Amino acid sequence: MDLYTFLRRPLSLYGLIAALLFALPAAAANGPLQTKLAPVADDQRITVRVTFTNTSNEDVYFLAYETPLRGIERDLFVVELDGERMPYTGIVAFRAAPTKEDWIQLAPGTEISEVIDISAAYDTRRSGTYQVRYNAVQQIHQGVVPSTSPAVDAQGLGTTSQYVGKGVSSESISVSISGTPASAKDLEPFAKPDVAPDYVSGEFEWPAATYGCQSPSVINSAQSTARSRAQRAYNTATSFNSWYQTWFGNSPSAVSTVRSRFANAYNRLGQNVDYYCGSYAPYCSAGVVAYTYKTTSNRVYLCSAFWSYSDKGHVIGHEAYHWNTVAGADDVTYGFSQCQSLARTRPNDALRNADNYAYAADTAP
Repeated sequence: MDLYTFLRRPLSLYGLIAALLFALPAAAANGPLQTKLAPVADDQRITVRVTFTNTSNEDVYFLAYETPLRGIERDLFVVELDGERMPYTGIVAFRAAPTKEDWIQLAPGTEISEVIDISAAYDTRRSGTYQVRYNAVQQIHQGVVPSTSPAVDAQGLGTTSQYVGKGVSSESISVSISGTPASAKDLEPFAKPDVAPDYVSGEFEWPAATYGCQSPSVINSAQSTARSRAQRAYNTATSFNSWYQTWFGNSPSAVSTVRSRFANAYNRLGQNVDYYCGSYAPYCSAGVVAYTYKTTSNRVYLCSAFWSYSDKGHVIGHEAYHWNTVAGADDVTYGFSQCQSLARTRPNDALRNADNYAYAADTAP
C-alpha cells in the first residue's frame, strides 16, 4: 500500500463519521438540559419529536408548561419558510402559581420526549421545506426540590428574587411538507357562538359581550382597571427612568416603543371586548387563569381560576398585551420577581413578555 492510499483511508473514515454526525437529529446543549428535535414523517403537517435530556450529574427540574410536552400554549419554536418566519397562531395562556405537578424531574442521564404537531400552532399552509428549531426561556434548577424553587404565589408575587430564566434551544432541522390544508376553523377561527350574549345590567362606559360568564360586571370592572393602569404607565414611560428599568432593563432605545404599547392598550381596552367562559373556553386546563390569541384584538377566554384570582385587572391587562394590535407580547415567564429578574438578565425577552407590561402598568406611579 503506497503512502497516498494509506493517508486517504483514514480521511475517508473521518468523512464518513462526519456524514453520520450530520445525519443525526439536531441537538443543542443548554447547560444541564439538552434539547433535540427529530422530524416525524408527515406529508401535510410539520410533526417533530422533542426530546429533553439531563446531561448533568444531578437531578434537573423544569416547568412542563414552559415546554411543549403537555401541549403548546406559548410561542416556543422558530418556524421559517424561505427565510420568512411563520406566525404563531396558538393560544397564549396566563397561569397561576406552579404546583408540584407542574415540575418535571429528570434524573441524571435520563430523557423525556413527546411528538408535537407544529402545524397546530403555526401557519404552515404553504408547501415547501421549513426550518424548525426550539427556542424558549425556562426555569431550570439542578438538585433543587420544586417546592423550594422560585415560584409565584396566588397573588402573582414572587416568593424569591433568585429566579433566572435560561435560554433553551435546539439546532434547526429541515421538514418538507406539501402544505397544511385549510380547515373551517382556519377560515373563521373567531366565529362567535350562535347564542345571545349574557345580559349585563347597569351603566357601563362601553358595551361588554360575555358568553357563559357568571359575573359580567366583575369583568367590566377588571377591564376598566386594566385600562386606567395602562394610562398611568403611558404617562410614566417618558424616559429611561428607574421604573422603566425595573421592568424592561437596560434597553433605553425601546422607551418610545414601550410607551406606544401602553397607549395601544389604553385605546383598545376602551372599546368592546368579548369574554368567553365555561364551555366557550375549551382550552382552559389546570393552572390556566385566562388565555387569548395574538391574532385577535377583542377576545379573552376566562377560566374558572380567574374568579378567585386576587387581581383581575392584572389578568385582563396581561391578555391585552398579547394582542398584535397592542404589543404582540409572548409568555416568557410569569410573576413579580421573575419579571424583574428577566428585565435585569434578559432585557430583550422582558420587552416581549406580557407579564412585564402588566406589572409595569400595575406599579406605575
